Amino acid sequence: MNAIVRYIRIRDVKNPQRWTLDSSWIDFFIPNDLERVKETPNDVDRIERFCEVVCWSISIQPWRWILIPTWIKTIIKSGYDMVFDNKSWIAVKKWLIIWAKVIDADYRWEIHIHLINSSDYVQFVKLWDKVAQAIIREVVLDDLEEIEENEFDLEDDTERWEGWFWSTWN
Repeated sequence: MNAIVRYIRIRDVKNPQRWTLDSSWIDFFIPNDLERVKETPNDVDRIERFCEVVCWSISIQPWRWILIPTWIKTIIKSGYDMVFDNKSWIAVKKWLIIWAKVIDADYRWEIHIHLINSSDYVQFVKLWDKVAQAIIREVVLDDLEEIEENEFDLEDDTERWEGWFWSTWN
């Protein structure tokens, strides 16, 4: 069987994995080697020694971001993409959110997790933490068509236009 997403680990990292067979998301982990973490420019975010020789953490300063390498490269079947989203416990308890999210089918470079600390406190993530979850989705690959304003007016039969952005709110 030819999977929709195939991957390789280019260094020491846990395999991406589903929590259960019916889970729609796939967990991605912080790798065992953090030498290439990319920090917010001109910031003090850094990798810190957290405990013994093999135990490390990353500190993320308030309102700063960091790119964490996954050491994973993917081949995604045409007609699909992979979308990253927040891990619930990280987002809720640590206020760490994912910013850059979409991996297109033709992307062949290493995936990085773009984490932002949206709190007023320094937050830490440790080696092997589940840091993000990805969902594979089917996408429609169709061309866009530019139309004239009169064609747009003929097609505009929705009630949402009247209230603009908040048209569905009461």
